[in-house]
Amino acid sequence: MDMDVVLTNGKITLAPASRIRIVYSQHRALYGPTVIAEAATLLEALLDTGERNGYPTEAEGFGWLATAAAEAAADRYCQPTGDRTASELAVLRAALRAALGDEGLTVARSVTPMGVAVEPEPGGPSWGSDGTAGLAVTLRANKGWELEANVPYSQSCSIVAPTTEDGAREVAALVRDVTTGKRPDPFPTWR
Repeated sequence: MDMDVVLTNGKITLAPASRIRIVYSQHRALYGPTVIAEAATLLEALLDTGERNGYPTEAEGFGWLATAAAEAAADRYCQPTGDRTASELAVLRAALRAALGDEGLTVARSVTPMGVAVEPEPGGPSWGSDGTAGLAVTLRANKGWELEANVPYSQSCSIVAPTTEDGAREVAALVRDVTTGKRPDPFPTWR
């Protein structure tokens, strides 16, 4: 996990984005750069407000602000405000397929309903009882992005990212990182 530090009033502290990444690393979900950036911006505003009111931003009592900012930003993307139409879902799935291809991943047939699957990468993790399954990303009318092993009855892991074409590119980059082993395997028991 990359950590950025900030020098404030002669004291070294973690940058807001680093604090947010630490909070998110404790959850069983993947978070896109848009969500991390929004949470970091919110945390920075909260810390600035505290500092303007005489509270030292490095105080231990301010640790909960990172959690509050992280949860507030993630909540914007976890559930849609209304059901998506079939045509909206088709556009987003097509964008995801294209983005996965742009990341160098091989799109495969998904055994997961409403999913877009990829083959495992050579040297990376694989899933399923025979160890040959890749991953699938689903997006349903009333939920956000979900990552699953491309096997029937898989566990799932939320991917918190915008449900837009730009968000599909963020999702594809996260999937690439999981399939290549750059990011920890969210399904270690499915190997």
